[in-house]
Amino acid sequence: MRCNASFAGLALIMGVLTGCGASLDGSNRGSMAALIGASNHKLEIAETSRESAKREVLQAPRTFTVSKSDDSYSWDRARFFIENYSEVVGGQRAAVVRIVGEQWALVSHPASTGYHYEVTREPRADRFVYTVSCAADSLGNKTQADLNEGNFARFVREGQLEVSLLNSKAG
Repeated sequence: MRCNASFAGLALIMGVLTGCGASLDGSNRGSMAALIGASNHKLEIAETSRESAKREVLQAPRTFTVSKSDDSYSWDRARFFIENYSEVVGGQRAAVVRIVGEQWALVSHPASTGYHYEVTREPRADRFVYTVSCAADSLGNKTQADLNEGNFARFVREGQLEVSLLNSKAG
């Protein structure tokens, strides 16, 4: 019984501190793990679904291969992404196509601001090699550009997109 009363008291204190947005060490404001010292007690701390999605997006390869049979789907997803998640310029969202030799590229409008997207594809014997990038200009943020880039790459490759993690100037 005493153990249950101690746990209930601890839970009440944690709830009060969390509700006030306080943390014991000043970091991870409102984090339950920080409040109870989870790492000090070797307690398992589960990732939130948002943290998990962010980790997966950041780990997505930026250069990858796509089979010839899946190429049209990947290329269509690249165009869709650029047309829907890059900045509107002149009332239009259009991917600009560049062709250099056998390499094709889709890029966001050159006049867009914030984040500039590009995907290239080069044919190989039985597949295509894709390379995806996102660069931030003076109105963008490098950390967010990395997140956008991984999200874009994963969407082109697999068709999975974490819209909540995107930061774009799309209107």
